[in-house]
Amino acid sequence: MNELKKEQIGASKTKSDVKGRYTVSQVFPDGSIADMMYSRNTFSGVFAITRGDDSQLLDEPLVGQDGNLTLDVEKACFKLVPTKVVRDLVDKNFINLASGLEAYGTVQELYNQIREHIQKYVVLEDVRFYDVATGYVLMSWVFDRFNTVPYLRVVGDLGTGKSRFLEVVGKLCNRSMMASGSISMAAVFRTLDLVQGTLVFDEADFKSSDMSDDIVKILNGGHKKDTPVVRMELVNDVLKPTSFRVFGPKILGSRRSFGDTALESRCITQRLFPMRRVEVPVHLPPTFETDSQMFRNKLQMFRLNTFHRVKEDESSLLGLEFPRLKQTALALTSIVKMVGDEQLKSVLGFLVDYEKSLLDSVSTDIFADILLCIAQLMEFDEYVKKSGVIHMNTIANAFNKQFYDDHAERETRTVNTRDGVLSIPGQRVSARKIGSYVDKLGIAKMRDGHGVCIPLISEAPRIMQMVERHGLMEILSNLRKEEDYKKTNPTKVPISTFVETTDAPF
Repeated sequence: MNELKKEQIGASKTKSDVKGRYTVSQVFPDGSIADMMYSRNTFSGVFAITRGDDSQLLDEPLVGQDGNLTLDVEKACFKLVPTKVVRDLVDKNFINLASGLEAYGTVQELYNQIREHIQKYVVLEDVRFYDVATGYVLMSWVFDRFNTVPYLRVVGDLGTGKSRFLEVVGKLCNRSMMASGSISMAAVFRTLDLVQGTLVFDEADFKSSDMSDDIVKILNGGHKKDTPVVRMELVNDVLKPTSFRVFGPKILGSRRSFGDTALESRCITQRLFPMRRVEVPVHLPPTFETDSQMFRNKLQMFRLNTFHRVKEDESSLLGLEFPRLKQTALALTSIVKMVGDEQLKSVLGFLVDYEKSLLDSVSTDIFADILLCIAQLMEFDEYVKKSGVIHMNTIANAFNKQFYDDHAERETRTVNTRDGVLSIPGQRVSARKIGSYVDKLGIAKMRDGHGVCIPLISEAPRIMQMVERHGLMEILSNLRKEEDYKKTNPTKVPISTFVETTDAPF
């Protein structure tokens, strides 16, 4: 009605006539960026805008018919309005936003300032993790330039400094949300969808299995772009599927590692231990909040200045071999390489050591042990070589012979009786149970006249790929050396020192 009256009297369209649309951050088709900022001092929200090399602050940016920012109110379809819900959450210290734009000098200078700030309040035994954490802060401000992002995590018992680490590092990250185990999972994925920032989650250990399942789903999907969480929502008394964006950086603190090996490989983890004579403030001083705000303002400017210069750089992964970790760490190493070679060397040094610990843990789970048994049978069993198949009972026999003590479903025990000591054998892992693990590994099975088996003509290449991915090639190579030694020295005892990376009694 108002627009009709204006047309009738020849009045032009004003900004107040343009429909508002709530948002926190948006990247437009032409590459322009609009990020919401909010000041607790003035209780006002504005948008940091970049168009080309020009950065400015606007209260309510206009968006035209082409989906890009415009200054022409006549061409505007809607205007961006700072989201009221986010403003309330900022006032209540749940979300941390930049409040303005501040110059930061060079990227190297900004990096050094942030590292010094973290080191001022957090004590780490491995000083390389300061570089990992600083690089992660920078990465969080341009995370939407990458297809996958890692999670930063600290693990330790009470009194090891987990919460301090999360608060200091978390409050520097892009649109950080400070959560804990008391928050509901519905609130987590709704806030992630709204804010599209960094989730900082303290006490990520759950007594409720339902909560644990939900957070694992969020974390398993949140490391990769375009993998939303889907929930059924009640809309007008009708249940409808609704998707929530959960992609983005996440900083986690927990007392123990995750049971999910795949999720473990998406985290870059530092274990914390109690330390004496810690020379950092027991309580964070009043200047901490103002310093954190200053760094967020500098990092907001960093985002606007470097967003379109950031790219995935696989040459930054030099020295890493585990494919999953390379995929996980690429965003972090790409950013750190922009800072300098010295910083990248420190981060890669930490990641190489972390990769070894990951491979050690992966190579000791039951799936790895079953894969090793299958690979050994393929390599050394003459019947398997001639027939081209491996039966489940053959794998079960090899598995129980080598790994019985590790995976027996009931331990062998002894009982004193009138007739002496009676030994009750433990329950061996059955062929049927082995078959279920083979299914979970994704290895195809078939049935022949002797039972269920693996057809090697189609599955051998896949099996060897998994053997390599689980870090078992060195063990297999050592076993080959031992077999060769037996053939050339049939009267001598095998050299057990060949097997250096496993405790299994081969």
